[in-house]
Amino acid sequence: DLLEHDSGAYCIVLFGVNDLNKLPNTNKFNELKPEYEKMVKLAHDNGIKIYAAPILPFGTSDYYNENSEAVRTMINNWMRSDESGFDGIIDFESALADPANPKNLLYEYTLGDGLHPYEGYDVMPLMAMMALKRFVEDPSCVHVRVPIINKEINALWLSFAITAGICLLFWLMPDA
Repeated sequence: DLLEHDSGAYCIVLFGVNDLNKLPNTNKFNELKPEYEKMVKLAHDNGIKIYAAPILPFGTSDYYNENSEAVRTMINNWMRSDESGFDGIIDFESALADPANPKNLLYEYTLGDGLHPYEGYDVMPLMAMMALKRFVEDPSCVHVRVPIINKEINALWLSFAITAGICLLFWLMPDA
């Protein structure tokens, strides 16, 4: 749990795709939104900046159906709104989505299952560090579209992260 760490100052919330498996309707939005709101309140009550990472696309996975996509879109749109209370958006969704069909992850990141960005996991922490650096440098910034990163840039950012002592904590919601 994030709150067990004394030095936690930032939280990135990336969860929800597993809750969207072939939904029979769009009611899941009304179940998930209060859980996100609890996380935002708890983080803010403890002086922690909290950033949303919109739910990644999964259009080619077995989880996909139109209701699931509708709820993913509703959650992501709400996250991006002022109403959500998030301090900002770290937009892995834009970086990992297939530009030709944004309901899908780029194949080179998902390796075929359409749900997990297996190859993307290698670059996502570095994308997050770039976004957090931007938020720290410009407090008025609320949305960072993270670029796709190549290995040379990965090494540069890893060096920056170690030098700056940046630590990312991912907060996972327990099963309800």
